[in-house]
Amino acid sequence: MPLSFKECCCVFENENKFDLFRYYLVEISFPYALQFKGDKRQTRDYLGCVYSAIVLKDVIENKKIRDVDRLKIVIKFIACNIGNLTSIKKISEKVLPPTVESYLEAFRDSYILYKIDRYDVKGKKLLQTLDKYYLVDIGLRYFLLGDKKSDFGHILENIVYLELVRCGYNAHIGKVDAYNEKKCKKP
Repeated sequence: MPLSFKECCCVFENENKFDLFRYYLVEISFPYALQFKGDKRQTRDYLGCVYSAIVLKDVIENKKIRDVDRLKIVIKFIACNIGNLTSIKKISEKVLPPTVESYLEAFRDSYILYKIDRYDVKGKKLLQTLDKYYLVDIGLRYFLLGDKKSDFGHILENIVYLELVRCGYNAHIGKVDAYNEKKCKKP
């Protein structure tokens, strides 16, 4: 797991907490990288090493993946869509569904990616489709996608999910059936 915000605050105890939180949200929370605070080039180089060593080398070798370009497409898609409901079918416009599933499993096995299941609140059961995925570190997202601004809410959701896991919670996302959603809408 990456460092929590509280742990980052312990490392930089004399820093302005607001500035430190902004750094935590946009840069990186891997422990080793904290020494690069403020140096975007070194941070990017470090993330490149993490990406190459874990995502590419370990995943490719452990799962014996031959099509590296498709693997990269899947991880970029997930990085772009953290916190969104994601279907294998949507990802598989460029990659076959069984391949997507094996790639996602490989990323989860390497602890680069976390999957959160959907739970039907009314039916009290786990659903089989449309899970959400979160990255172990937001810095990897920026490494993969660049500095393009995106949905800040999903970035916060990713961080909250990691904090829940760090604290030992087993998190699920809830779903209420469409009938009840329509019934509860304001006129």
